[in-house]
Amino acid sequence: MRGITVYPVFADYPGLAWGVSMPTKKGISIETHSPEETQRFGERLARHLRSHDCLVLLGGFGVGKTTFVKGLARGLGVRRTREVASPSFVMLRVYEGRLPLHHFDLYRLSAPIDVQRIGWDEFVGADGVTAIEWPQAAGPLLPASSLKIRFTILGDQDRRIEVEAADGRDTRFLKRFLRGRKKP
Repeated sequence: MRGITVYPVFADYPGLAWGVSMPTKKGISIETHSPEETQRFGERLARHLRSHDCLVLLGGFGVGKTTFVKGLARGLGVRRTREVASPSFVMLRVYEGRLPLHHFDLYRLSAPIDVQRIGWDEFVGADGVTAIEWPQAAGPLLPASSLKIRFTILGDQDRRIEVEAADGRDTRFLKRFLRGRKKP
């Protein structure tokens, strides 16, 4: 196994997938070479998360978003991580751990009003960590301080995961993560 490759080179992003114009942000780029490594990265990232943190997960089908969330769950102390699955048909799953994990999948929704109807306001910004797959439908409802995490397929099992800080608080989070990371 080659291990997770972390590139502490900061990347620039002109905007987000759903067309919201944002100033250029700094982030980190990670390459993983198996689903297990993608989960390990999620687990390591989770150790640095705090209550009210929100992760916006970007990428198409099969890029590893739910695999990453399984690692987040493990890092947050969720005991039954085998039960972590894409909430595509139920749109929200909540897992109890050191911090509750609110896992949204908004793929089947098309507008912010639809998102509000599934209990968005009860969970986003509440105690716990929120991970959102297919966030486009939420549009203006997304917290401004979210971490944007983009997944790209590089090969059969190889993935690039880019983490972008949205504000000063999240930039401090990324610096904490880089200082606290251990070699794979």
